Amino acid sequence: MKKNSLIPLILILVAVLAMSVAIVLYARYVSGADPEPVITPEVPSEPLPEPDPSPETAVTADPTPQPVSTPEPEAEQEISPLYCTIWPITDLDVYSDGSKENVIGTAPASAMYCVLEEDAENALFRIRLSDGVYGYIDSTFCLINLPEYIGGLCSYDITNSYSSLYAIHEYEIPGLTGKVITGYENIRLADGSYLVPFLYPCTQKLISAANRALESGYRIRIYDSYRPRCATNHIYNTAVSILDVMLPSATYSGAVVSLPPIPEPKEDEPPRSYLKYRDLIERNGWDIGSFLAPGWSQHNRGVAIDMTFEDAVSGEAITAQTNMHDLSSYSTIYSNNQAASSILSLMEASGLHNIVSEWWHFQDNEIINSLKPPYCENGVSAEGWIADEAGEMYRNADGTLMIDCVMVTDEGNFVFDPDGHLVP
Repeated sequence: MKKNSLIPLILILVAVLAMSVAIVLYARYVSGADPEPVITPEVPSEPLPEPDPSPETAVTADPTPQPVSTPEPEAEQEISPLYCTIWPITDLDVYSDGSKENVIGTAPASAMYCVLEEDAENALFRIRLSDGVYGYIDSTFCLINLPEYIGGLCSYDITNSYSSLYAIHEYEIPGLTGKVITGYENIRLADGSYLVPFLYPCTQKLISAANRALESGYRIRIYDSYRPRCATNHIYNTAVSILDVMLPSATYSGAVVSLPPIPEPKEDEPPRSYLKYRDLIERNGWDIGSFLAPGWSQHNRGVAIDMTFEDAVSGEAITAQTNMHDLSSYSTIYSNNQAASSILSLMEASGLHNIVSEWWHFQDNEIINSLKPPYCENGVSAEGWIADEAGEMYRNADGTLMIDCVMVTDEGNFVFDPDGHLVP
């Protein structure tokens, strides 16, 4: 055979081989073999642009730490709203009975009440409206204090009430980092406990998530729940005011963090030799509005929590890719390490959904869409009338009781015994 006659044969063999490879690759594609993992969280607002993957945003996928030991089984806690503290998120009619036919007054938004009875069939709580006057309000528009309601199912560290964690990639935000946030002044009580308000219809999903976590040896640690709108505005305005300020020479904790390169100057902008706070946020399509709501937040409705996992025995928190409340592009779920991905998986399986910019934030989209709760402006307080099986008591804003004294009010004079109960 002549040498020239081999060329067509070789070309035919190459074409057949190429076609075979294409058929195999197409079959793998159609069958779904080895698919790329895709995170598709539910986002209630307009979707944010997906950032381009880059070596800067890559995070080592640390394995989720294993619990140090299995927690001892505890006697199952009876979860009941009886005697729990509640706060309406909007002005509510007070009815004389469960028929809701006779309105006897109004329970204003953010006012504190104690649940004296629940009418679950009609979604009502019975409360003390004033001296000798009792009635029923709509429980679906009430925040309920989680530590009283679900107790040790979760742990609580409401840092905004004593030393806020808000920072930008661990760089201090003057006026926010380490401060008490506006609207949180009455959240930390004298005994070190916290008020942790969460909308009552959302609590069953949180209970489900907490039980799932405990089965795996973890406890949910809540850093924030209801956030008054005044706090949202304060946080946003303070953070925005420092975006063009040069980064400090060191982080507030002293930790060394990775930093992006100094960006190229924009048109008509002189080159600079330093990073601004803005540069840690506005990367890969993100901006400050991705992390802070300009005007309102789902927290203002009481339907969102900021949380992580802690070991159920040691109390040690797991390590995610950033600290809690780190307002930078490093906090997005596209940078999730294994620990943060485990939180995402468990919480969404329980019906509480993430937003793509904050690995720690979960909210009840079902209640948001069906109930459409209003945004509430003001902070809450522990001060008001409470009760237990022995009778009524009056609690101060710091959580202490009126004990062995006479309280003079516009309603009248009230005498309390050494245990803090109202003397009939």
